Amino acid sequence: MTGLLADPVTGMICFIKKGGISYVRQCDRTEELFLGSGQWLEQEENDLQDLSLKDDIRTLSECLQLVDGKLTEDITAQFECQISLKEDVKNLAEQIVDEMFFNTSLIDNSTAADSLAYLLQNMDDIQLALKTVLQSLDIQQRGAGEQDFVMDTSDINANQKLSCERLFISSTGVEILSKSLQQISAIRLIVSGLTQASASEIDDELIPNTCVLIKAYMTLKWTTETMATSAQTSSM
Repeated sequence: MTGLLADPVTGMICFIKKGGISYVRQCDRTEELFLGSGQWLEQEENDLQDLSLKDDIRTLSECLQLVDGKLTEDITAQFECQISLKEDVKNLAEQIVDEMFFNTSLIDNSTAADSLAYLLQNMDDIQLALKTVLQSLDIQQRGAGEQDFVMDTSDINANQKLSCERLFISSTGVEILSKSLQQISAIRLIVSGLTQASASEIDDELIPNTCVLIKAYMTLKWTTETMATSAQTSSM
């Protein structure tokens, strides 16, 4: 099953190919903030009435762009590798911050208008700016009675929420993607003639045994490639 599929309800578009599946969607307003298009605040003036908060978020966007420009391919690859190994995200972030701040010119020339230190010092309320951005990302759960600085969804019904631009970074979006992948995986198992029982056997028995064989093979390979040198005969 290959081709381009579109869901008229959620607006989700996906490419199904032989090697995998890809999802396509429009860039939402928060991502525009991070990507530096400069359009977010201008388009959402009615959502943020606090001028100081607007300036702080704009400055925060500049800080993010500055940090992004200092991220090397090695740092990015190392972070992705350690994330795949289920390392603690906080510790990884702290390591990257230490490396960036001590090995780059990120905070040099603190009086320069384009330095990170200068930008941070000129923010009125960093905590509120970060909190607002996190809320717009739908990363943290809003507490009861907590003010929504970005988008008031109190009068939006369930059907309208499905079409909101934040669908794909919300818990609803995660559930939709997970369910879609589960269905595609099940179809692939059926097409290949595998039942759930056989799939479980592969996962529980065959794959672990294969891992042992791979380790044994690598040990044998290392042994056969090891070069031995004869001891020098003593003239004594």
